[in-house]
Amino acid sequence: MIRLALILVVALSAVARGDQPAASARHPAGSPDAGLPLSADPGPSYDDDIQHPLNKLHQLLFIADVSPVEISGALPREVAAGTEADRPWYFRKRTGTPDDRRTFGGDVRVSPVLAWPQERTEALTETAGAVLAALQDGSLQTRSPLERLMLQWDVLGVWWRLEQQADTPPEVLDALARLIRGLAQPRTDLEKLPSGWSTAQSQFAGGPPGSLETPYFSADDVVGRTNGWVELERKSTKLFAAPQSLRAARVFLKLPHSDLKAWVQQIASSSSARNDQRPPERVETAMVLSMIGVSPDLEPVATPVIDEIRFRTVFAANETIDLDTTTSRDGSTLWLYFLSRGETRTAKEPRYRFVSGADQTIFPEYGTAKHATYAAQCTLCHRLTNSGNQAPAGVRSLSSFAQPKVSDDPAHRLKLAEAQMTVVTARLKERLEAGPKPLPAATWDFRKLP
Repeated sequence: MIRLALILVVALSAVARGDQPAASARHPAGSPDAGLPLSADPGPSYDDDIQHPLNKLHQLLFIADVSPVEISGALPREVAAGTEADRPWYFRKRTGTPDDRRTFGGDVRVSPVLAWPQERTEALTETAGAVLAALQDGSLQTRSPLERLMLQWDVLGVWWRLEQQADTPPEVLDALARLIRGLAQPRTDLEKLPSGWSTAQSQFAGGPPGSLETPYFSADDVVGRTNGWVELERKSTKLFAAPQSLRAARVFLKLPHSDLKAWVQQIASSSSARNDQRPPERVETAMVLSMIGVSPDLEPVATPVIDEIRFRTVFAANETIDLDTTTSRDGSTLWLYFLSRGETRTAKEPRYRFVSGADQTIFPEYGTAKHATYAAQCTLCHRLTNSGNQAPAGVRSLSSFAQPKVSDDPAHRLKLAEAQMTVVTARLKERLEAGPKPLPAATWDFRKLP
């Protein structure tokens, strides 16, 4: 406790001195709010000057004080309070209250701005106007193509959420749409951007897979499909359909046998007969999510730039491990890596940060604004025990619903994401034609996507 208090004092003191901008700092490991931002102030996401309009824009779109709809029982304070202690740990939750209000967001993938705060409208339109003016007079042209893509993607994600809500001020939607268009880059430029894979690997690779709080990154060239890794072609679910994630999602599997179908059947039959359901051999998967940009003609472009990497290891039944140190607490561990806006900007190449399973965030993309740890949220779908044996080794991409097969086309998911994203870009064109006037809320159905 003394060490944790000292960490917090040092972090907060650095913020107060200006040594470390507030929104770039997060509550440290072991804190009751581990992973959440220390402050709602702007950070150095897009410029060293904290008060730069780009940083102010990011603050308006990606930092918010929120009262979550649900509170996970896996949060440290809920464990101490015994929230629904009679239920499995990943199911424990309660309804949120005003006392649960926290600052969420910062350098994250999903914005915590769940609905537009009316009090931010004037600040948003003024800030967007300043950024647009800088785009038009050329003062932002020195920004790297990678920075422009990151910023456009941030704006696109929030704009698209707000377009699906009938009560968003039309002047906000118009301002964001014009920013998306102003930040557009030609397809040829977007497709030349670096993926970031080798950078992430050099940052984190080394050592065997360990606990959920210790980074692990495969030394294999996974995206190059070497050393037994294959890419899976599978049916899209809503969570990873392009209009939901605004990214192209690729899934890779380390396949020890050449026949995927036979191996999946072997894993399924072997694990379902065991009490702990751990497979007879280790199962390794990876998910790579890459950003989708918008070109000057308002067409979607699936770029090479990797926004998020997820590694997962399901430990074999004969491996001696401490189950409590795995993400699911029953033998499956997930490691997350997010593209870091500030570090990427200063390094001028993709740079990533490790996200511990014990870190916290808010998960509106799953249907409700739930405050949980990454481990608790991931375990809802990717546990081995009490899973109904629908997904062999808890790997959803291997379920019969997903209809998995080995893909020989590395561009398949990129092309599919672009086709799915036309739902979004069609609405963008409509918004730009309409300008700052009301339109019916946008809708889409993932079951009707390509």
